Amino acid sequence: MAGLFNESDFDLIAQYAGKKQKDVPEPYDKLKAVYDKLGHIMDGLKGLGYHTDIKRHPLFSGNWYAPYHWGRAYPKQQPLQKECHDKVFFVVGTDANGINIHIDSYSSKGYSSDDTEAKKKIKKDTWLQIPPAEASTYTCEELVKIVDDYIQKNWVPFNLFAREFGIKESIRILEEMNREVENTKTLLLANHNIVLTGAPGTGKTYLAKEVAKKMDAVFKIVQFHPSYDYTDFVEGLRPVNQEDSLGFQRMDGVFKKFCKEALQDGSHPYVFIIDEINRGEISKIFGELFYSIDRGYRGEKGRVSTQYQNLVKEDDEFHKGFYVPENVYIIGTMNDIDRSVDSMDFALRRRFAWKEITAESRISMLDDETAWGGRKPEQSVIEELKRRMTNLNNCIIDQYPDQESTPKASKDRIGLTKSYQIGASYFLKYMMYGNFDALWEYHLKGLLYEYLRGTSHIEEKIERLHTAYNALQ
Repeated sequence: MAGLFNESDFDLIAQYAGKKQKDVPEPYDKLKAVYDKLGHIMDGLKGLGYHTDIKRHPLFSGNWYAPYHWGRAYPKQQPLQKECHDKVFFVVGTDANGINIHIDSYSSKGYSSDDTEAKKKIKKDTWLQIPPAEASTYTCEELVKIVDDYIQKNWVPFNLFAREFGIKESIRILEEMNREVENTKTLLLANHNIVLTGAPGTGKTYLAKEVAKKMDAVFKIVQFHPSYDYTDFVEGLRPVNQEDSLGFQRMDGVFKKFCKEALQDGSHPYVFIIDEINRGEISKIFGELFYSIDRGYRGEKGRVSTQYQNLVKEDDEFHKGFYVPENVYIIGTMNDIDRSVDSMDFALRRRFAWKEITAESRISMLDDETAWGGRKPEQSVIEELKRRMTNLNNCIIDQYPDQESTPKASKDRIGLTKSYQIGASYFLKYMMYGNFDALWEYHLKGLLYEYLRGTSHIEEKIERLHTAYNALQ
């Protein structure tokens, strides 16, 4: 199928740019036809729900041919769309260099995009240019998709740009996305050790990584499980070949290696993330480190002799005993409802600060391009996912929008707590299918059956939950 543009279209724009129509009237119709092609792209975006604005003729005031033709696209969401109108927007433009897609502002109305370094950087970093040779290979539908994908990918930079102009809705969106990360970072810096606990799929591990990135820290992730022990974590004897025989050698575990790296880079924070910390036998894994990880005993004053201290070589950093450097921070994650493990050791509990991560507090994760791994759907799908997630989680705790429909009899109630609400990570699986029914069938329904195992009237409860998931409001 032929592309929407020809390479010669871009040459035509350059050829007559800046010339008066009265001097060269012939190219007007040809240039208008080129401009109409850009109009078709803007019409396609309008069909996707964007508010668009474009001038469909090739002349600027003064009747001279413009060197650059462009259309504006505003976010779909109200009130953001209304607040951004005639201030900040996405631009789709054509000139001699091809098609340009970028974030910009209405400078002729006093909203300059070049008066601060922050604005200039966002505009420069997000600018996408498609050269004429490449642009001419795309159909109108393909170009509409390219622009739509660009808008989704640059949702956060757009709001950062809009924030520079005081757009209140963008400020609110960014604060919502950043609040949990900042709060968790502050808690970690104050305590050195924290555990993020909450319902499954609330993005606890993802949040832990975002906190580490916010701190500009080196970080490592391990996952505890029932077979994990002291030799994996601190140190242990490992079999090695010694000439013609098999022997054993003391080797550092993953946490001790991590602490050595941190010790050699004392000016930089190091974050050790333990996923599903409650699935391991904590006292068996940490051993004498219960003392050393305490915030008050960080550094050499918390030095302890490990189980194999007599085998540590003299040139080892921890020859005189192991301690946790002051620039090491620990984040553990755990699901409240994991029934396969015992409760946390109280000796460990008092050495960690505990932060509950609720499904509601992490719903903004669905707006994060990084969380989608570069496959974020259009914003209308994001809003639909948020609505379904909210309705389903309200139903799980028997809090219905319509209070008159809330079941009174215990046999009709779902009867679960907030610990069983489903987090945004489960709803990110939408990307695997692009289908809400498949998300329910292959991921949500099975989890809910497991939640309700052993209760009465399971089928009726599942149907009630499914109805809430599909509710229009």
